[in-house]
Amino acid sequence: MVKNILFITTQIVYPQSDGGKKATLSKIMEHYIQNDNITVISFNVTGQDENHSLQFFKERNIDYHIVKTKKYLRRRNKALFIYDYLTGIFSTRPRYAQNHYDPKINQFINDCIINNSFDAIYLDGLWTTE
Repeated sequence: MVKNILFITTQIVYPQSDGGKKATLSKIMEHYIQNDNITVISFNVTGQDENHSLQFFKERNIDYHIVKTKKYLRRRNKALFIYDYLTGIFSTRPRYAQNHYDPKINQFINDCIINNSFDAIYLDGLWTTE
């Protein structure tokens, strides 16, 4: 039976460069081999090169989305980066959660879940629950 699966990961998992990426990609490929319909949403907080990852998933017809948080886009401006860092000191959210939180991405993920009937949703890491 074909399942609809959603993977949400805090990193770009291809090319694999550490154990966490290998484990996540292995789980994705396990469902790919079973011919499940897979949707992957990856965060790109660090500015990692996306081209290899996009090509890898495109060749396998896996629905793949890369999202960049508001914080990532603001990092390029030193003044905004310093402002975000200083205001983040007084936030009740942990620093890592602050880096990944963006209302537009939250809405994108919610729309994705509502518009598709997923049988399972995999969250790669505690911070994706935010």
